[in-house]
Amino acid sequence: MNPNIKTAVRFVLSHFVAGTVCFVLGLGLLVGLCGLAILAEEEQTISVGFPFLLFVCVATVLCITVGYSLLSLLLLALRRRVRYPLWLPMVAVFPVAVVALMASGLDRIVPGDRIVPGVLEYRMPVLFVSGVLTAGGFCIYWLAFFLSMAVIGPLQDLLIHTGQLTQGPSTEG
Repeated sequence: MNPNIKTAVRFVLSHFVAGTVCFVLGLGLLVGLCGLAILAEEEQTISVGFPFLLFVCVATVLCITVGYSLLSLLLLALRRRVRYPLWLPMVAVFPVAVVALMASGLDRIVPGDRIVPGVLEYRMPVLFVSGVLTAGGFCIYWLAFFLSMAVIGPLQDLLIHTGQLTQGPSTEG
């Protein structure tokens, strides 16, 4: 098998695995938090609002996962030009996430849909939790990508060596 094709397949499969892990964990967390919020309300509007809420959760986590994959592709392209340790993006993502959230204005939104214009005691916990969740999600994606690269490579070599990956379908009757 061509080494370039082998590397490309390994790269794409590793991004697929990392995206799947990140999507499943993020969706579980978001649906769980939304479920707790629904159970905490006095009015039980589960039958009306839950399908829409589930759709919003899936769309949100899908967009976030695509964002993580694009960010990791950008970082990997940068790594081809400038060598840096693999742990550096995981350390740098937390301050970047907090600054990005501050610039977006999402730090002014607090639980209960109250908008607090610049009150520091409300902003810092929201920023911290949002930054930890954003950075944690990216770290999960980054680690899952490199762990799957480490697993898929030897597995691919084993399948090629045994001939299971290069043989075509059997034509025997």
